[in-house]
Amino acid sequence: MSICKFCGQEKKLINAHIIPKKFYLGLSEDKYLCINSKEGKYSIQQQGGYDSNILCANCDNHILGEFDKEGYRILFGDFSKYKYIQVHPQYKVYQIDNTEIDYVKLRKFFISILWRASISKLEEWSNINLGGYEKMLMKY
Repeated sequence: MSICKFCGQEKKLINAHIIPKKFYLGLSEDKYLCINSKEGKYSIQQQGGYDSNILCANCDNHILGEFDKEGYRILFGDFSKYKYIQVHPQYKVYQIDNTEIDYVKLRKFFISILWRASISKLEEWSNINLGGYEKMLMKY
């Protein structure tokens, strides 16, 4: 039992991914090189890093998980339903109307990743530091 950094309650903490597991595109067999920029050491990991000292299951899966779902839907969703704009022959750009986005959840998705990285004590995230803004950011 430890204190969840999000809800502040004493609960069993889980292996919470800093970058949501789903964003590794379902490539469960792929491995990623994790480099410690301070020491120059590296390790090979599957599906990114997680920290077992920051979040309880409820906060990770149900609260922050809702933000992660919106981020995934917008960034990796079915783009064929959006308006295609040809601005350059080498690139595809899609226009998503503001009625198709939950802006609050999308904003909280990006903030939550920065927040998780900032509060993590894992060495690979040690260069991410929000200073005194960690508590304030999760209110927005």
